[in-house]
Amino acid sequence: MNSKESLRFLEILDSLEKQRKSVKILTIISLIPVSLPFILLLSEEYKIYASYSVYLSFFLTAGLLLFTGNKRKVYNKQFKKNVIQYCIDQFFDDVKYYPDYGIDEHTVFSSSMIVKGNYFESEDLITGTYKNVPFSQSDVRIQHRQAKSSFYKRLDIFTGRWMVFKFNKNFVCNLQVSEKGFFGYKKGKDVSGERLYSIKLENEAFNREFRVNCKDIEEAYYILTPQMMDRMLVLREKTKGKLMFCFMNNSLHIALNNGKNSFEAPVFKRIDLQDIVKETYEDLALITDFVNSLNLDNKLFKM
Repeated sequence: MNSKESLRFLEILDSLEKQRKSVKILTIISLIPVSLPFILLLSEEYKIYASYSVYLSFFLTAGLLLFTGNKRKVYNKQFKKNVIQYCIDQFFDDVKYYPDYGIDEHTVFSSSMIVKGNYFESEDLITGTYKNVPFSQSDVRIQHRQAKSSFYKRLDIFTGRWMVFKFNKNFVCNLQVSEKGFFGYKKGKDVSGERLYSIKLENEAFNREFRVNCKDIEEAYYILTPQMMDRMLVLREKTKGKLMFCFMNNSLHIALNNGKNSFEAPVFKRIDLQDIVKETYEDLALITDFVNSLNLDNKLFKM
């Protein structure tokens, strides 16, 4: 980045910081009407109006939050377009970033690893190649939403990172490896409706932490070598959140249910480029960690 580009980037950061402060103030202001009924309750003269003020405070808060939400979307979009894109370009040589898109619903559920809700959201798609292994990854949220009057009752099934790595070979069977305690895990059948069998492996530590389901037991032993199981256990220890792996066709799906939405713009703390770069690198390092730790560029995953 030359001096002219650096100056332009600093101007963008300054503009984003002003947007952040505006969104912060609006967020605080939008919550003020909630206190109106409580203030009236403390006043003997206006106490009788407290119950009516509940409706007024509700509509005022809803309107202000909607206005603030739209402002925040604009700010968040500009933040990703400039700051996150800058971080990604520094981390990878050849990747593409699509903040408004994500891994599609069909791809996620084709793994047959996760229970379907009635709400699906995906964003922050990154595609590229690392060590000759093509990958795509995005944030994914799966929920079951139950309407109840004017409110939603939401059950989070999955919130986290979904990654897909492509290889130059087809796996004979669908092989699913899921960390125990993974809420929303779907077991028993693959996407074609064929039954998957639960198996135990010789590694007792692995059996305690993971469940394994597959159609072809020999293929499972071929993929889940002692070295591969050890690597998965190491990843489990160093990764926050529950893990699932699905080997199918010529792809490896890795789902990390960590309850985190990546690359979001800060609101209540100032934009510190050094901190943001550090946090973004930690998020992006998940991709390289999985390739390196699982040794995905070795001959096991090639023709």
